[in-house]
Amino acid sequence: MGLLHTSGRELGRYRELQASMPEINNLDKKSVFYMDFDGTSLGLSNRFIKSPKVVIHSRSESHLEKHKLQFKGRQNIETRVGAQLDESIFRGAPYDVLIWWNGPQDKEELEFLRNAKKYFKDYVVFGLDESCFSQSELDGAVVSRFLDMALAVERSSGKPVSAVARKPPSDLKVVEEKPTPKPKVKTKPKVTSSAKPLKGRDVTTGEMKTEQSSQAPTNISSKSAKVQPTAVPHQEKVAKEVTKKRSKPKAKPRPKVVDVEKLLAKSNDQSKMEMAFMLNGDLPNDVEEAESIIRSASQEDLLLVS
Repeated sequence: MGLLHTSGRELGRYRELQASMPEINNLDKKSVFYMDFDGTSLGLSNRFIKSPKVVIHSRSESHLEKHKLQFKGRQNIETRVGAQLDESIFRGAPYDVLIWWNGPQDKEELEFLRNAKKYFKDYVVFGLDESCFSQSELDGAVVSRFLDMALAVERSSGKPVSAVARKPPSDLKVVEEKPTPKPKVKTKPKVTSSAKPLKGRDVTTGEMKTEQSSQAPTNISSKSAKVQPTAVPHQEKVAKEVTKKRSKPKAKPRPKVVDVEKLLAKSNDQSKMEMAFMLNGDLPNDVEEAESIIRSASQEDLLLVS
């Protein structure tokens, strides 16, 4: 069905896990770190492919290279190669959710998964081969099963951490630079004009020193005896025309709706049986039962299988 679409087996495993942990429905609102992509299947991809931030890690660059067209143009997806499973692959942490679809294969990988929980805020989801582990080793995990396949989830505990911080050498002294004080700007004293009293030396025979000031324009009429106010220069007012551009409101995209009757009309009996199996998790007894399952399915599930 394609790398970025949910298969019937994936949908069945997802439904079983959803029954135990309903909050997994919010994957599309979380930042997701998908670990150890094998180049074949990207489990639950339809549930998180539109998340705000997705990091897809693989141990081999060739796994990512052959699917590069599937990821092209998706600004929310970052691909990352790390041949070894170690904490360096989680740079940019913390994230909300870890998905390890294939899951740990031995006790060492299970221990690595438990240590990696500190880089995640909410929970980790991982595939599980129960024959590889004892019941005590799986304490704390919520395990769901579908068609002899198990999927488990564990909540993260404590406050998530960021990328591993490197400590400086012990003999290295860190000198803190003191901020240099800003130079004070000297303000010039304000000069206030005041009338000075005339002194004897300022008066000479036949004349007196006086301070002259520039003449201000007046509108005193020579024919009027009254003192009129100082004339004010005329200021022209310029009216500015502001043109407002009205933008047309963007039409909201209509949600896709599956016409169930049209879907049944164009599907053969085998396709109806397969769709019913993906929707219900069990193979229907006949075509009539398959059509009944398809008609009762939600629009969201129909969009996945159609």
